[in-house]
Amino acid sequence: MSPARRLLLLALCAAGAGCHQAGPQANRLIAEKSPYLQQHAHNPVDWYPWGAEAFEKARREDKAIFLSIGYSTCHWCHVMEAESFSNPEIAAFMNQHFVSIKVDREERPDLDRQYMNYVIGVSEGGWPMSLVLMPDLRPFFGANYLPPDDRDGQVGFRTLLQRIATLWETRRSDALRAAADGTQALEARSALTRGAATAPDEAELDRTFEDLSASFDASAGGFGGAPKFPRPVVLNFLMRYYARTGSARALDMALETLRAMARGGIRDHLGGGFHRYAVDREWRLPHFEKMVYDQAQLAAALVDAYQASGDALFADLARETLDYVLRDMRDPEGGFYSAEGAAVLSERHSVEETAGRFGVSGRDVRARLAAARQILFHARGSRPRPARDDKVLVAWNGLMLSALAKASVVLDGPTYRDAAVAAARFLERRLYDPATETLVRRYRAGDAAVAALLEDYAFLIQGLLDLSETSFDPRWLAWALRLQAQQDRWFWDDREGGYFSTRADAADLLTRVKEEYDGAGPSANSVSTMNLLRLWQLTGQQRWRDRADATFRALSPRVARSGLALPQLLAALEFSRSHTTQIVIAGDRDAPDTRALLKVVHDRFIPNRILVLVEEGRQQELVAAQVPFVSGMGRRSGRATIYICENSVCRLPTADPAVAARLLDGARGHNQRSARL
Repeated sequence: MSPARRLLLLALCAAGAGCHQAGPQANRLIAEKSPYLQQHAHNPVDWYPWGAEAFEKARREDKAIFLSIGYSTCHWCHVMEAESFSNPEIAAFMNQHFVSIKVDREERPDLDRQYMNYVIGVSEGGWPMSLVLMPDLRPFFGANYLPPDDRDGQVGFRTLLQRIATLWETRRSDALRAAADGTQALEARSALTRGAATAPDEAELDRTFEDLSASFDASAGGFGGAPKFPRPVVLNFLMRYYARTGSARALDMALETLRAMARGGIRDHLGGGFHRYAVDREWRLPHFEKMVYDQAQLAAALVDAYQASGDALFADLARETLDYVLRDMRDPEGGFYSAEGAAVLSERHSVEETAGRFGVSGRDVRARLAAARQILFHARGSRPRPARDDKVLVAWNGLMLSALAKASVVLDGPTYRDAAVAAARFLERRLYDPATETLVRRYRAGDAAVAALLEDYAFLIQGLLDLSETSFDPRWLAWALRLQAQQDRWFWDDREGGYFSTRADAADLLTRVKEEYDGAGPSANSVSTMNLLRLWQLTGQQRWRDRADATFRALSPRVARSGLALPQLLAALEFSRSHTTQIVIAGDRDAPDTRALLKVVHDRFIPNRILVLVEEGRQQELVAAQVPFVSGMGRRSGRATIYICENSVCRLPTADPAVAARLLDGARGHNQRSARL
């Protein structure tokens, strides 16, 4: 394929016109709902979706399986599709010698993790992931993107296919031996480390902080060198560490990282939101896709940063990010899409620098920049829109619930609260079966499919807990409790503690693993541990605390190797070792006196707290049934009243916001002093 033809195909893909070579016939992917799979539905490759039909064909025809795993906004996935999978000659060879399967890693992260563990053992991880499997699904070859032909010393895809076909036909025993060795290595890497007798101690918090401090890039923000990922789990840990210890450096590292990202090209300065990562140290050159899970986590981190610092920049950035999601990434029924491509601008000089250079006021610079952004934004709207992956995933929507719920109260944004409630109702209506109390992972174009994974339950439970503390509707806590019971039933490890990523009855998996790395997003075990601690604080049921402690013990060996690998779990550890502030407000949620007390709470960064609103009547009965310790707490002298407690020991209730503020500030100072002792 000529360079001009390749660039044309990539341009069409970026514009959302599809990356395939059009043809009169479609392959089996045409019936799939995944946008990534549909992008390949008109390839001359005889693609199959993952499933029994493909496996049976491989066994019946005695063919190896070629497995390609990617996602819709993956740049190199589009390149390989244009260069190789649209090439009739390469496709004909694949169809003759292999059974070819396409997998969307966002629909099936369990398969992606399994085979990525193999690929990083034999090559370099990345997408598109290219593997060759035995008909029984054991891998014996793995790589990432491959050029179509030999290039610059790299063996091309065409050559590799020919070599593997020859190996299969003439030296099958070598392929079988490679599959056995690869599977053994896969099982070894996936093997579960026996948990420790005790949970990690508090010293791990200090060690991880010191490690982060040593790797902090003081001049450009972030940690380490290029490429730079946002990794909001690290920011979450740092801000909690600040709340615990009062460490100004912990807060400064988090805030400066967010400021640097805001200046850089990783931020979409026109449309809002953030790209996936930056390929350079200064955050200027982004990798283009914009993922909804990044927007959710970064918006939540920005809200925390605003609470902790009072800097309005972070409030503005949080609004900008969430408004982008509500405008461009929202399904008409209320759910949130997965990802889309983007364009690039960066901030080279600050407002203050620009004002000094041209001799104008900062206010004038801001006004002119806002006007310029609007002009550019409207001009962008006249161009073909980048491809958008409009499938709705439960796990990522759970993260958006948390971000919207937090923003709605801290930024006084009822629009965000309404959007969170609408999304929760959408998930309940479209992706939950109340008869069996089970979740389905993916929804698109009227179709709900794919068995939910641990992360779907964990992230949705977290979102529901956050929503219950902002909407004060008891139904969301009730749903969270039901989901937690199901999560324990299907994913809990009774022997070692912690949660498996998949159910025991999951089909076509070679191994069953526990996710234990907080990377681009938090691991489901880390989120689950925090969920369990919050449920324990709310309900008083010791079983939730026991399961959290068992998860700490299960993951303790991993923490001992590197706390940096599990900052979100360490955030949960910090929660478990702190004096949790229990805040109960008795009053009418819409009354001015109640809102004044709520504002006192939301104006402060108090990460280790739970918040409950008690209203008279039926709602009071429902809340008391879920949260027993609020029984007897009511308004005093007809006024909204706040009860501030630590570990179920309450101070005298007050209806005075100024008194409440002093009590909350005193509780925060007490926690910091206790942490330093």
